Amino acid sequence: MQCVALVTDMIFETKICGTAKALGVDVTTTASLDEFREALDNHDPGLVLIDLNEVSCSPIEAVALAKGHQSCPQVLAYCSHVQTELQHAAAEAGADKVWPRSRFSIQLPLLLQDLLDDVQLE
Repeated sequence: MQCVALVTDMIFETKICGTAKALGVDVTTTASLDEFREALDNHDPGLVLIDLNEVSCSPIEAVALAKGHQSCPQVLAYCSHVQTELQHAAAEAGADKVWPRSRFSIQLPLLLQDLLDDVQLE
């Protein structure tokens, strides 16, 4: 099973890719809504990560797109802890979890390990 991420922040992209590689999880990062849509269709991910501070497209639209996808992935969105309106908008669009960046950074290895564990149970 795959993880697809909508992220252009180089620090978080590196963190996501590095953590995924260390755990043996396949991750595809995307930088636009078109790339994101294509990755969803090509990989049927079990987990989708969305940086709500993405400026190349509407991250809220990406949340809704992911939640409506046939693969029914778990969607986790993240942003600054002070952006409460953005957090609420992501939750309303269907995000399963909306976390501050700090929590996302700490929990990322566990999220990816859970994805890997789910694949091994299938």
